[in-house]
Amino acid sequence: MEPGSDDLALERVAFDVKREGFDLFRAACLVSRVADQTADVQSSVEVIERWADLVRPASGNVSDARVRLVHHLFIDQRLRGDVTLQDEPTALFIDRVLESRRGLPIALSLITLAVAEAAGLPAFPVALPQHFLIGLGRHESFVLVDPFAGGRLLKLEDVFAISGVSTVEGLAEAIGASTPDRVLMRLLANLHACYLRRGDRGPLVRVLSRMLIFDARNAGLWLQRAQLRMEDADFTGAADDVQQARQLPLEGDWLRVADDVARRLDALAKTPQ
Repeated sequence: MEPGSDDLALERVAFDVKREGFDLFRAACLVSRVADQTADVQSSVEVIERWADLVRPASGNVSDARVRLVHHLFIDQRLRGDVTLQDEPTALFIDRVLESRRGLPIALSLITLAVAEAAGLPAFPVALPQHFLIGLGRHESFVLVDPFAGGRLLKLEDVFAISGVSTVEGLAEAIGASTPDRVLMRLLANLHACYLRRGDRGPLVRVLSRMLIFDARNAGLWLQRAQLRMEDADFTGAADDVQQARQLPLEGDWLRVADDVARRLDALAKTPQ
């Protein structure tokens, strides 16, 4: 992807969770465009549909379908988590995880969720503070599945041990807060952390651009992008980001960051090129 070529038109539509026909899986697939603008979402959807056909039982027995889902994804297809991929962006890209069968919790969970829904199984995402799971069933009666652990069915004490929540009320709150926009923002935040650890500025700028679709009133995101753009000599883009940030309430550290970036941009503008 060439500098300045980032096209957010598809994401602005796909990330609109209030849009009729919103599809969480397709939206998540588009995150791969951070690295590859030609990412083929439809191919990923077709894989999900093929797998769902093998999970969906003719009898319509939900319990049987749950067993078939776990067996097909984690035994037949050998989806699995891999802790060594923490700093690997492809472990968060749906298309790449479908190819490699290896990924991080949120990507594996979104794949599992998509197959379940395509097979006609009620399911929902569970974004916990320290992990990501899938609930199979309806909110009033469900089982929790850990795709990162090979489709393991979790007991309540297991959830408490790995999740960052310690009460039933905390679990219920996390489930209620696992809305599509927060799930997508969590996926982007994980990718942001990955690129930050790797020091990859270009992809980091593109991730921030997508995070701003969801949270345009977050001055910190604007100023992070401004700093990165300035470091990449995109002074016009950096100045625009600072201006956007200044239209929001700024105080404390963020005000100092805005002033510092503005001063540096002003100094660079006065430096002979």
